[in-house]
Amino acid sequence: FKCAFNSSSAKLTIAAESDYAAYVNGKLIAFGAYKAYPSVKYADEITLDNYLKSGENLLEIIVWYEGVNTQCSIDDGAGVIFELSSNNEIIAVSDENTLSREYTRYKKGYKKVITGQLGYSFLYNETVVLPNFAKSRVITDKTRNILPRPIKKLNVGAPANSTLIKQENNVYLFDLGKETAGQLYLDVCADKTQKLLITYGEHIQFSGQVLRKVGNRDFSVEYVAKK
Repeated sequence: FKCAFNSSSAKLTIAAESDYAAYVNGKLIAFGAYKAYPSVKYADEITLDNYLKSGENLLEIIVWYEGVNTQCSIDDGAGVIFELSSNNEIIAVSDENTLSREYTRYKKGYKKVITGQLGYSFLYNETVVLPNFAKSRVITDKTRNILPRPIKKLNVGAPANSTLIKQENNVYLFDLGKETAGQLYLDVCADKTQKLLITYGEHIQFSGQVLRKVGNRDFSVEYVAKK
């Protein structure tokens, strides 16, 4: 979704199913929807002032919908609702005129299971050319009680330090030095189009690689990098 607005001060209020990432003028400003129930949803409120410029600003939102019940979320159908406000006045809302498109860089219907608790993994292809934006036109008939997020969002810190402990046949093994949890962060220079298979785990197999598949579970994500 994208929305242009002209303001030197603004606040974004947003709720999404299952998750979202919001950008202002190309910079990531927020992600991580608070998980909810079918009867009630929770909205994030994000102050945008530090990301705005004089003149027209551009808000872009990517919504990730899993469509499966897990211990992290309950499937309640795809959807997003948001508004932009400035000085307590609403300056833009999500409606049938909001420009949107299918974000086809994520492989649709892939359904690669991490675990039954965590849900699906993903395949992201940077080389895919995205379709043009068009008016959304269709609005969901859902009505939900939307409350403010009950706890603070997590702070995004610096990337974790890692040590390259093995490199063999295009396989790179990194050690984070401790058991940790967080978001995957990539900073990659690719000399050609290629797929990266990123596997993660708590121990190393006798083969010298991280154990990827355990039964029907697959502890990996895939990223196709363009040159």
